[in-house]
Amino acid sequence: MKFDPKGSTVSMATMTAFTECLVSPDLLAVPGIGPVTKTNLMEKDTIDNTFQLIGVFLRLKGGDMNMVQHTEAFAYYLESCGVSNSNHRNSIVLAIAEKVNTLFNGSGLFNPDEYSQVLEQMKAQEESDEVIAEEEEQ
Repeated sequence: MKFDPKGSTVSMATMTAFTECLVSPDLLAVPGIGPVTKTNLMEKDTIDNTFQLIGVFLRLKGGDMNMVQHTEAFAYYLESCGVSNSNHRNSIVLAIAEKVNTLFNGSGLFNPDEYSQVLEQMKAQEESDEVIAEEEEQ
């Protein structure tokens, strides 16, 4: 897994301030983004403001994706843009997911309280699928 919401190193106060304030176009206002990441996003995908980064997050949401798959897709996107530090990547994913959840009034795009439950359900389904596949091979 590329995203772990518990892997963010951003303080609760900073995250709350970001999610509750108006969207700043400056990418440096996003928790986890520093000058290097800002440059990488511009060079790799011409992302030069927070609105565009939120747009990428929304664009990656497939109709049948759950929140774990969606945040994973965004984490992979960030990694492809050179965000290799997992703490920074986790912070950015969490910040944008939380911001979008706030902007869309709890639309279900991301819910930190339900994330672990969805992840556990996915793991249980994967294990069940593996058992079925093994039984079919025999």
